[in-house]
Amino acid sequence: MTARQDVLDRLRGQVAKDREAGRERPLLEYLRAFPDHQSEVARELLDMTDGFAAETHDPAFETSDEDGRYRIIQEIGRGSQGVVWLAEDTRLSRRVALKVITLPPDARTASVRVRENLERVAALEHPSVCRVYDVRREDNRLHVAMAWVDGDTFRSHLNDRADPSLGKETITTLATTVATVAEAVQSAHDADVVHGDLKPANVMITSKGEPVVLDFGFPDVDGAVAGTPAYFSPERTRDPTADRMGDVWALGVLFYEGLFGQRPFQAPTRAGLLQAIRTHEPDIPSSINSPMSRDVTAVIQTALEKNPHRRYPSAGALAEDLRRLVNRRPLTAHRAGPALRMRRWVERNPALALSSLGLGAALVIGLVTTLIALNRTIEARDDKEQALEVIESRRVATGKALGELNLLADLRRIQDLGAWALRLWPPDPALATTGDTGMPAWLASASRLLDRRAHQDAERKRIEASGAAAGGGADRLRILRELGASLATLSDDVRRVRARCAVYADLRATCLERPASAWTVAHSIASDADGPYARTPVDLGRIRWLVPLGPDPESGLLEFADPVTGRPPTRDASGKLVLRDDFGVVFVLLPGGRSRMGARPPTATALADSPHVDPQAHGCEQPVHDVTLAPFLIAKYELTQHQWRVLTGRSPSAGPPSDRHPVERVSWVRAMAVLGRMTWTLPTEAQWEYACRAGTDTPWSTGRTAASLIGSANLRGADPGGPIPVGTLRPNRNGLHDLHGNISEWCRDAWYLYANVAHAPKDGGVTSKDSRRLTRGGCYNLAPFTARSSHRGSTQSTIGLPELGLRPVCPVR
Repeated sequence: MTARQDVLDRLRGQVAKDREAGRERPLLEYLRAFPDHQSEVARELLDMTDGFAAETHDPAFETSDEDGRYRIIQEIGRGSQGVVWLAEDTRLSRRVALKVITLPPDARTASVRVRENLERVAALEHPSVCRVYDVRREDNRLHVAMAWVDGDTFRSHLNDRADPSLGKETITTLATTVATVAEAVQSAHDADVVHGDLKPANVMITSKGEPVVLDFGFPDVDGAVAGTPAYFSPERTRDPTADRMGDVWALGVLFYEGLFGQRPFQAPTRAGLLQAIRTHEPDIPSSINSPMSRDVTAVIQTALEKNPHRRYPSAGALAEDLRRLVNRRPLTAHRAGPALRMRRWVERNPALALSSLGLGAALVIGLVTTLIALNRTIEARDDKEQALEVIESRRVATGKALGELNLLADLRRIQDLGAWALRLWPPDPALATTGDTGMPAWLASASRLLDRRAHQDAERKRIEASGAAAGGGADRLRILRELGASLATLSDDVRRVRARCAVYADLRATCLERPASAWTVAHSIASDADGPYARTPVDLGRIRWLVPLGPDPESGLLEFADPVTGRPPTRDASGKLVLRDDFGVVFVLLPGGRSRMGARPPTATALADSPHVDPQAHGCEQPVHDVTLAPFLIAKYELTQHQWRVLTGRSPSAGPPSDRHPVERVSWVRAMAVLGRMTWTLPTEAQWEYACRAGTDTPWSTGRTAASLIGSANLRGADPGGPIPVGTLRPNRNGLHDLHGNISEWCRDAWYLYANVAHAPKDGGVTSKDSRRLTRGGCYNLAPFTARSSHRGSTQSTIGLPELGLRPVCPVR
């Protein structure tokens, strides 16, 4: 046992004895008892009490509560908001943790707020959220009965960790624990509950090693600021209101403290601590003895990002990256390089940054001034050799400083090109012409940067070979390495932009002039009084930059191809599309009209073979209701890995790339952003079900039984046990493939209940504050039940899963 652990054990024993005797010593008295370990003692006491000596012992409550339901066994903790007792629920014969909160005299509003929060917590079902069983008020006290968690606090586990080194096993254990805590926090955020005081003392570790988060749902009840300042985010140091992004920051502090045994920001005073949180960057100790060190650094830097807009967007996103860290998969976060660190410094020190803008000029002026002054020295002292040495050293130092500024400037130029590239969408022939903001100008700017790549690579190799990085060249080497990686990515971007520029330049000929006869046929079908679009006429003149492919031979519906995401497919002798690996997105034009959504179980008046009656119908699929949809274009196939790479430059899918397989591991947030480049979007849930049913009212569009899916759906039990190339199986009556199975698909809507559909627009689109987004269709590793036309799922909008992809919709403008 270390000296520190011995001191903390003696401290805990002394505090326990004092409480048994009904005595609460002031903080200063404990500090004097351990003069050589005052900082550790103060931190431990603050964590143990959450506001030391804030409330006196209350022996009047030591036997039971007012109606005798809870028999008090012993006190297990106290803090600024109240006392926590181990108690027995005499009605249900179980042990509970009973938190008794003393309210201020005029506390009606606070009492209501606490009760509302705790009711939301009580509805949570996450195994790592401490369950709330009962909330009641007696006089000026709130009694909250919670699950009794038998274990030790996360703080105790950190203090007792035998091995202080940070090898792979330690990092994996900590990352798994914090990921589970973050997932619990995300489940609370989904229920509109913010914790506001995440810290090691509020996380219990059970005897099985599983974390449980305590004290959800307790806002400030007496007007004081809730929370522990050491875990405040920068924005909370200015505005003490707790929010979701503050919880994400606190999770980052929790992970840091678990790794290094200390908090990332420390100061002897509260004011100094808050200032450090606002202005200092967390120091990453060199004790990480693992190939995981770069990823650990990236997670910490992203979780503890001062700017909340660059922080992990949610606790769920942080949890996902921690799981990726454990499984050695690529992270969504990236370690901050010199350019980003420079940008952060500028944001924190705007005045100093402004004064530094003239640094390069000042260095040059300083060199000239030095030359003049030294020339006079030469004349006066006749010591030319010494003066020349000084001049040369100044020249070298000035050259190095200017060189590093130029390298940082190139990094900034690459960042600016990235932002500029996003403005080269959506497809438009005008972007392919000359001009200051078009593709040729972008390509010229990128080429100038790439022209310097060979020289910079040579310098990097020279520094690496000479060992100069061990001296003063370490910073320059880091910048050169980051610049080299950025230029490699830029080189790939140049190839893609150049190819897209050629497509843009030919859009008018590709989409309008060469297929003129196909457009004539399409207009004829769209205006046919007996055709598929008779009830909802479509103005094809509103469809831009798509190639008409004619009607599908079975559905009779018009189909169009996008020439930007790949080659438009051709039809064989039977009229079916011939798909190459690099084919572009194909859209089917669905007629609008009235459609029915949902399903209900059989009843005495609604027999099993009745329309929209399904023995497996879930409550969230009810009530069955009608929506009215305008005509829209929906992709015939799930978006492929090739098509995603054209849009983004890379594929997030696991394993080797396969062009015709559907892209997956794409979050809803990312999907919406990327599709927005093409002015596309995701389907509303109403559009998706309308497209899937294709006029049917049975559980699956193929029929009433799961057996009808054979040959039409890739579901659990089918070979090869994973996604298959799109278009492999039979389509539905609309000519759409894989709406049942293969991979699940994102919808545009947030999760909502059909009971609220009366408040939704008639097109089925629903506005909801829920952070989950709807998913449809089932997938290769799930049973047919999940692939029913009415089945509804949901996933956090920031998470990408290996069985979840997307199917674009193109509005008919």
